[in-house]
Amino acid sequence: MAEKIEIYSRNDAFQLLEAAMRNRNKRRRQGFFVVESVKGINLALSTPGWKVRGAVYARERPLSLWAQDILRRPGLTHYVLPEALLSELSDREETSELLLLVNMRDLTLSDIPRKSGLILLTDRTQNPGNLGSILRSADAMGADALVMVGHSADLYDPACVRATIGTIFTLPVVQLGGMGDLMPLRQRFPDLRYVGTSAHGTVALDEVDLRRPTLLMLGNETVGLSRACKEACDVLARIPIFGAASSLNLACAASICLYEAQRQRLLAAPAGGI
Repeated sequence: MAEKIEIYSRNDAFQLLEAAMRNRNKRRRQGFFVVESVKGINLALSTPGWKVRGAVYARERPLSLWAQDILRRPGLTHYVLPEALLSELSDREETSELLLLVNMRDLTLSDIPRKSGLILLTDRTQNPGNLGSILRSADAMGADALVMVGHSADLYDPACVRATIGTIFTLPVVQLGGMGDLMPLRQRFPDLRYVGTSAHGTVALDEVDLRRPTLLMLGNETVGLSRACKEACDVLARIPIFGAASSLNLACAASICLYEAQRQRLLAAPAGGI
């Protein structure tokens, strides 16, 4: 029978849940994060390698068959609390009927699979929504992994988790302290070409051969790529901009770069018919 923790006030158990939502340092120490979308919860439960530890729901609210089925899973701790406290925890305008507590994972460069030969690197991304959108685009465009370098937004921030639409569970994400920690990747994939992106890039993005195994590097929203990242690059590319704007949102730039890589690869593939 599942362990059930009954919460009636903002007690220690509630504060544990609140910390997982609001406090980056406490969330990391506790080792779990919160998922509250149907798509995200389904992927958390169906993707190998992720351990789900608990579920949170309101005692007053009738639960759907979907939620009831999840709550019957073995090994889940049930946190049952008033609807008002569940609303306090939720980051959504319309509170989810179920919040899922999922253990964090610490992956290394050796966990990156070699499939398409396209890896995305982000350098000190600060906005969690941007980070989540980038991860979603990387998954959609068939990247092998996302590598985060430097002090970045928290991968497990609720805004980031929400923006991934569940792809946080399907795409490997490796977090590194700095570029010096990237050396094993070069050793493992010696043919990997490092392509940086910059408004001051020497060539346009579509002039770069992205059909080759590529590490595509994106800089910080404000200052771009660090000097260490630029020095590691084999080429610096720019996205041509024709309007009044001098730059693009980081998540938009990532999507454009990833799409260009796959566009080139699809054009290089043998022609098919309908």
